[in-house]
Amino acid sequence: ALNYAISKLGKTITIDEIFKEGDYIDVIAVTKGKGYQGPVKRFGVKILPRWHKHRKGHRRIGTVGPQKPSIMFRTPWAGQTGFHQRTEYNKRILKIGNLMPEPQGNEKKEDVEKRIERDNINPPGGWPHYGLVKSMYVLIEGSIPGAIKRLIKLRFPVRPIEAKREEPQLIYVSTREWGV
Repeated sequence: ALNYAISKLGKTITIDEIFKEGDYIDVIAVTKGKGYQGPVKRFGVKILPRWHKHRKGHRRIGTVGPQKPSIMFRTPWAGQTGFHQRTEYNKRILKIGNLMPEPQGNEKKEDVEKRIERDNINPPGGWPHYGLVKSMYVLIEGSIPGAIKRLIKLRFPVRPIEAKREEPQLIYVSTREWGV
């Protein structure tokens, strides 16, 4: 392992050298930030009825706790929502594709064109808020935390599931126009 790490030092490591299609991974990312929010949006507490006994507001908590201690940290207060680091466990890699126009290894020019045509996942006009994918990409089953173009970390699963690691059979990847 040490010799392999030394041989890769200073070189570009691509994702297909680490993971394969069908592998399970953990995804670590920072969620979308939503700013300072009240307890209804932040924790989903019940909205109080709008009648005369709730004259101090209805989108707040009913009670903040006893008189002593004056601060209860388990009470759902308003505060920062989103922009927290989260880990999604056991996401399956469906496809690893490469849209780089330069030949990889001892690939011929005709093979490059076939590979780009086979691996193309760009809808007409590109992806919303992203654009066209022009390099290597990974299709992962499920949702990923965070905003578009935000850095995410992929790692081997900490809690691996006992499932067969078969290569997934992708029949069709939709590249239809978005928003139509």
